[in-house]
Amino acid sequence: MKAKLHCIDTFNGTANQQDHRDIFAAHGDDREWLFRTFQDNLKRYELDEQVIIHRMSSTEAVKSWNAPIAFLYIDGDHEYEAVLQDFENWSKFLLPGALISFDDVPGWPGPTRVAGIVISKQEFQKYGVAPNVLTFKKIS
Repeated sequence: MKAKLHCIDTFNGTANQQDHRDIFAAHGDDREWLFRTFQDNLKRYELDEQVIIHRMSSTEAVKSWNAPIAFLYIDGDHEYEAVLQDFENWSKFLLPGALISFDDVPGWPGPTRVAGIVISKQEFQKYGVAPNVLTFKKIS
């Protein structure tokens, strides 16, 4: 049995990020462009059967979520409050031994600040570092 990957995203970019606005403008302000591109890429690489798309905000998605999570990758709104909310909302579903990664650490202040909070918690230990990504393992 192949594992399923749940992708939660609005596919609208982040309105307060100029580079996101510029990307959409370069595509004629076609608000469906990003979503179509994502779907096309899944099909091209034959991953469309393994990826379940939840086209909504993470705040919406968590309201009906009830499944355990083995790997959580946080890469949504990069403002501190939003990253902290994602961590608090979703980390309760992490299995013991699960991994949680924060994108754009140390590149952005919000995710970096939340990662600092996570590292101080007894139930997580630093697991790995990749360019611009910091990963923790849940140990309890």
